[in-house]
Amino acid sequence: MTRVYVADAKPEERSALRLLLLDLKMEVVGEATDWSTTLANAPATRLDILLVDWELLPINLGVQALAELRTACPNAIVVVLISHLDARHQAALSAGADAFISKGETPERVAEHLRIVAAKVPIDSKNLKNVAAQTSDIFLNDLEDQTMNKDVFEGKWKQVRGEAKAWWGKLTDDDLDRAAGKFEVLAGLLQEKYGYTREAAANEIDKRVTEYETSLKQKTVPTPVK
Repeated sequence: MTRVYVADAKPEERSALRLLLLDLKMEVVGEATDWSTTLANAPATRLDILLVDWELLPINLGVQALAELRTACPNAIVVVLISHLDARHQAALSAGADAFISKGETPERVAEHLRIVAAKVPIDSKNLKNVAAQTSDIFLNDLEDQTMNKDVFEGKWKQVRGEAKAWWGKLTDDDLDRAAGKFEVLAGLLQEKYGYTREAAANEIDKRVTEYETSLKQKTVPTPVK
């Protein structure tokens, strides 16, 4: 089970996050209402993920604070909760934050972001046998699907390009020419035009390609003889 430490000064936000994490089958291993308590207590909880409100970080020292936390919890994934993205948040990304989640997101979207983050948590080798039966098939199937969809996307770009124009109306013809069938380039363009995270952009492409492949297969299935 993914272990999460929640650092947020507002009780209503901590309560909402706690309920959401429980729904996601994640374990809340600790909570804090100030940064000094977070830094003192979080490392001992063997956390996998730290959820921290940017406003909880020391004023004008958020970047340094995250770097200090990274030193204390080198294996933890640090997710910063923000109200809006500015230059400080961009700096924090390189200083120790692994991801940002906007407080303005719907609970469903926040849950989606947390699932993506949790998928990055490494599995402890000592516990691998205990969880392998439950997770390996799902993980391998997802990985296979993502690899297949990426190959489909890049191998059938000429066919997919016309669909891509309809899927993502904010992309211009010049944007599509830049993408030229390159998965990573298109993901970057979606981040730029739609404000997606890298993971969300990849998931969006994966979803569209899956739907596209499914529609092609349905068209080629012969009509049963009555």
